[in-house]
Amino acid sequence: LAAVNLSDDEEAALVAEMRGVVDPHTLAAFMHLFGMPEAGEEYLLARKWYADKGEDRSPHFALFLSDHARWFSQEGAHHKAAAHYVLARQIVPDASQAPLFHIDCWCREADAHRITGPWSNALDCLDRAQAIAESYLDHYHPYVAYVQERRAWAFMDVWRLKDAEQSFREAILVREAIGAESSENTDLDNERSLLHDQHGLAMNLRYRGQTTKAIDAYQRLYSRTKPHQRRTQLENSPHAALFTSRIANSQFRLADCFLYASKLNASSAESTLRDARRHYASLPVHRRGTDEAECLCKLAFVLALSGLPDQG
Repeated sequence: LAAVNLSDDEEAALVAEMRGVVDPHTLAAFMHLFGMPEAGEEYLLARKWYADKGEDRSPHFALFLSDHARWFSQEGAHHKAAAHYVLARQIVPDASQAPLFHIDCWCREADAHRITGPWSNALDCLDRAQAIAESYLDHYHPYVAYVQERRAWAFMDVWRLKDAEQSFREAILVREAIGAESSENTDLDNERSLLHDQHGLAMNLRYRGQTTKAIDAYQRLYSRTKPHQRRTQLENSPHAALFTSRIANSQFRLADCFLYASKLNASSAESTLRDARRHYASLPVHRRGTDEAECLCKLAFVLALSGLPDQG
């Protein structure tokens, strides 16, 4: 659904049609998914709805708290988000009964601590998520890869690059095994995660000063992603926007290899950023976030350094 491009009028009409038919929690989550600013107010109505029904200690309310926490993170209220994940786990305290829920809460709480600090809190959350995954999940379960992916990006934050590389590679092993066994639809979801892991490895190479290898990794990633984008576009699949976003982000980071190399390669940085910008501009507006603006800012920086006039 997040890849569907609706106009403001279509979004408003859909919300009006849903209101009174679905519960406030579902409506708030739907509005959140489409990036509607009114979702914050809807979450407050949903909280009151649970309280009025006397269900504010129920498993469903725990799920609501985790959804509301995601909203807080999106709005930059990361301390509130972390607190909500703690409350959600307290309502469903037995990890053996809901391992995926606990893993998700621990990982997302870790993401909040990665921003607010201290970083040790993030690592503690990820250690707990990994312990649950190892205790209750098959080794090739998607959430095993998910935990390793969150660990990898947390290690990247603090330049523990060898640890990050190891976690990315462990996640890739799981994703590749899942891809060999999965149905076509699951393949697309798993393939996007796998591509993101390979993106992480390419970024890791650049941070370690191995720029030539990083460029090669990003270019191979582009070649692997492009066929998925074209096929899903032809099929008019919602996955098309997700693969487009993956290409845009990797091209944006590839440009860093040219921009921050020992010798500036302005022409390659410019052409790569223009390609990234073109892909960002083709996305539904609610999926662009600040990415397109950041791409334009970096392009302006490259043009200023190279002394080339901007041709638009």
